[in-house]
Amino acid sequence: MNLSEVVVVVYGVIVALGGLVGYLKARSKRSLVIGMLFGWALIGSIFAPSPPPGSLPASFWMTLGISAVFIGRLYSTRRFMPAGLLVLLSAVVVVVLLVDTFLT
Repeated sequence: MNLSEVVVVVYGVIVALGGLVGYLKARSKRSLVIGMLFGWALIGSIFAPSPPPGSLPASFWMTLGISAVFIGRLYSTRRFMPAGLLVLLSAVVVVVLLVDTFLT
């Protein structure tokens, strides 16, 4: 596994665990379902066939989608946890995937 794959797997686990924590703390079934779906989809995207050279992997687009949701949530709640943390983590994942796609 290269660095970008490890980063995506760790990010997927964090997203899935975040959905579980959201369910346990607030009884939010939506948080559980969406967190698990996106977490497992991110992890599964590592095992998908490689995209053509110069194109971005599915995990990049999922990460952008997750970050868009949490940017909106951060804007509306003005609370760092959990939205701000996910925005920061998403930014790191996006940068790692961009570097891996275009500089290697």
